[in-house]
Amino acid sequence: MCPTIRHGAWKGAWRGLTGSEIIMLKNIPTKSVVTILAIGVLVGFAIVGSFDAFVDYTSSNEFCGTTCHEMDTVTQEYMESPLYKNNHGFRVGCADCHVPKPLFAKLWRKAKATKELYHKVMGSIDTPEKFEAKRLILARSEWQRLRESDSRECRNCHFYEAMTIETQPNTARFWHPMAMDEGYTCIDCHKGFVHRLPDLAGEIQKAAEHFEAVLAADALSEDRLYIARAAALYSGVSTEDGTIAELEPGTPLTVLERRDGWFKVRIQGRQYQTDNHTLYDIGERMVVLARAQGGSIQIGENVTRNDATGLDWRPARMEGWVSRNNVTSQIASLWDYGKAIYQNECVRCHVLFSPSDFWATEWKNKLHNMRRKAGLSAGQTEILLKYLQHHAKPQGMI
Repeated sequence: MCPTIRHGAWKGAWRGLTGSEIIMLKNIPTKSVVTILAIGVLVGFAIVGSFDAFVDYTSSNEFCGTTCHEMDTVTQEYMESPLYKNNHGFRVGCADCHVPKPLFAKLWRKAKATKELYHKVMGSIDTPEKFEAKRLILARSEWQRLRESDSRECRNCHFYEAMTIETQPNTARFWHPMAMDEGYTCIDCHKGFVHRLPDLAGEIQKAAEHFEAVLAADALSEDRLYIARAAALYSGVSTEDGTIAELEPGTPLTVLERRDGWFKVRIQGRQYQTDNHTLYDIGERMVVLARAQGGSIQIGENVTRNDATGLDWRPARMEGWVSRNNVTSQIASLWDYGKAIYQNECVRCHVLFSPSDFWATEWKNKLHNMRRKAGLSAGQTEILLKYLQHHAKPQGMI
């Protein structure tokens, strides 16, 4: 009889067994039980060890860089970066940035990566041309992953607590304290450090071409139109007539008359205290619609005080003629263009704030400070500013 059967801890186990089953268990030698358990443990270790070795291998630079020719482009970029070779003699591997260290996060990352087998079979990025066409999508996916994990892989090596902020370059000395206070994450600012950035300027160009196509196809049959690009307001139906105002992109127009490719329009807005040369939007945001020359703004008498800002406003309007080449009935297409400029230009250097994070007046100051760093034309900068201002936080709201 197996001596362990006599122990009280096993008595309850016998009650549910038949006589033949009890006899069979009694006949199993103790050594056999130990052997089976030992084999089970060894097999378990072998499975776990093999799986761990497999995970480690699929996280190695060798696997990442040489298994698939689709990775040739980014591998070459990595090998030319400071993370691969530098005067300090350290090297950061592919997995250090792209594979989480916590077990469950790592396994989930590996599971999600199995979809790449499908794209391998389908040849989604099996040529340099296909890869470049998908580079922006791939980059945004990885940026989003890092953002959602609060740049976990970056923080394996970099710690705010270990930084000597006062000795950092000017830009870092400004942004790192702000990032700590506001909860920004590493990838918000640090893009394109190892792998080449996507063709963001090309994305802006595509958006510009689409916007121009919308303008060309616009019948302009509506009585409600908008300024599509900065334009002059004339006193008559010719550029030889005197200019009475400069109109900003997004300014709403009410059409009063049409003549030979020109529109006589009215711009309804408000006038701010003693500023008799600027027409502002009627809404809750201080957005400039037009800058008038002379006394072309017709100003009403009623004064309204804005409780949020403490400013006094009077209703105002102006009338004049604009060329059909500078207007659109599709205001959404103008804002789509402005959004494309914002998402593909400002993302190069820092976090993308929501337009509603700041007042319209704050956006004006921010773009003024950043314009020398941006590779935008004057027209693109104006459209970007108006997109942000028209979607900004209401003036005075905390």
